[in-house]
Amino acid sequence: MLSKDMALKDNFIEDYRNRVFDKENRSYLMGIAILWIVLLHFYCWFQGKLPWWIYFFSDGGTGVDIFLFLSAYGLEASYRKNGWSIFYRNRAKRILPVYLVFLVFVFGLFMNEVPIGDILKQCAAQLTGISLFQEPKFFSTHFEFDWFTPALIIYYLLYPAISFILNFLAKRNIGAEILLLFFLFIISLLALRSIQLPIKLFLYRLPVFTLGAITYIHMKDKQTNRLLILYTITIIGGLLSNQHWFLTSSIVPSLLLVYSMVEGRRPFKKTISLIGRHSYEVYLAHIFPVTNFFMIYVFDNIYLYSAVTILWTIVVATVFSVSQKYINLAINYRKLTP
Repeated sequence: MLSKDMALKDNFIEDYRNRVFDKENRSYLMGIAILWIVLLHFYCWFQGKLPWWIYFFSDGGTGVDIFLFLSAYGLEASYRKNGWSIFYRNRAKRILPVYLVFLVFVFGLFMNEVPIGDILKQCAAQLTGISLFQEPKFFSTHFEFDWFTPALIIYYLLYPAISFILNFLAKRNIGAEILLLFFLFIISLLALRSIQLPIKLFLYRLPVFTLGAITYIHMKDKQTNRLLILYTITIIGGLLSNQHWFLTSSIVPSLLLVYSMVEGRRPFKKTISLIGRHSYEVYLAHIFPVTNFFMIYVFDNIYLYSAVTILWTIVVATVFSVSQKYINLAINYRKLTP
């Protein structure tokens, strides 16, 4: 009987891993996440008449939570496999080439009247993560919409230390991990109640990001019960928080767990997986119409705006992806050249 229960647990955790965290399914979920984020921005910033269906995406911040949860799982896997030097190199290759192209586009095309000193200061703040901690008056270029990339850069820089702490606590009893979650809950609630944007958007998601890495650690060790207890405590923390953003963030790990149990074909799997593989490029590309067309109110028809945004995003995301490919090829060529 005991061996049968163990077999069921092993199958359960294997299904969860395969249906959520394997390469193709992870891309599919990231594709859903980025589409959700784009539609959230439509909902938040469009100034014209909104159709009824757009309100379904008013909680699109959950797309960011999904993205961060899956990313943390992948970061722990990558760090264990490669060590810190290759880990940092891979992260830099994934983010920096396309982000540099993005910054050139933003300041070269849309903000060419901004003083060069302000542009350089802003770019340095974005590339180091410092912009997350600045007050609105810092952004003299009026570009403060991308908090996400600075947050990723900070996550990447700190991740070896984060991984060490999480693996150290995982070897202790579950009480140590519960205390860590409680500490992160406190930080999240303080951020939501008293800290300014954009750092607030970074801090309140610390629990869900941490759980992504913890999920890899406990799945690797087949500690199913411990993982489910941590998921349950996170949901309870969200329910008790009386904070909508924190609650929606706290349910993401369990939401993905339930998703893994649903049988059947995933709709538009190839298309959405392709979007997911280029989700970062899509995110950066759609910032252009969001920060320019929306803010100067070029369109008052959301269908026209949607068509322009989709077309623009496809073109610009392709440019970003191709640019990243050739920049990385050039970097690799220089390394191979004696």
